Amino acid sequence: MKKYLFTFFPEKIDEEFMQWRVTIGEVHSRSKLPPFYYLSANQFLCDEIIPRIFKHYRKKTDQAIRASLAFQRLLNFDQQVVMASYIQSYMTEIDKKAELEKALVEIDNLQRSVNDASQVLAATSEETACAPSVCLSIPSLASFQAQRVRDHTLRRLCDRHSQTRL
Repeated sequence: MKKYLFTFFPEKIDEEFMQWRVTIGEVHSRSKLPPFYYLSANQFLCDEIIPRIFKHYRKKTDQAIRASLAFQRLLNFDQQVVMASYIQSYMTEIDKKAELEKALVEIDNLQRSVNDASQVLAATSEETACAPSVCLSIPSLASFQAQRVRDHTLRRLCDRHSQTRL
């Protein structure tokens, strides 16, 4: 908080200032800190600093008003940047979760298809009167095909996940 307070009154608002504020929002999002904590802390700062501004300027009411308005504008701007960053981080997390849930459903569907195909192959192999060597190769062929489908699905999911991280 001390570092935050010292960086709150920059000489200029530049890329470094903006990145610090974006980082604050990202950290709040990652730590699952509800936004109202951040907003409440800023309100506390406002409640503490504005009376000090007026006390500092005492009888110079015009200067006290200008200084307090400038402070409130900085505080408001800061809140907008931090909250936009927080919301963006939160939305990215939601998108990732939705994509993973979709991938899990896809894997589950493929697994069911492979299981169904394996059962059909097993039933067919039992019904077919064939040479012992051919009958032995059908279950292993089904298992091999099931493994190929699983490997292909996992590669697609890994590729999709790595593309979303970029």
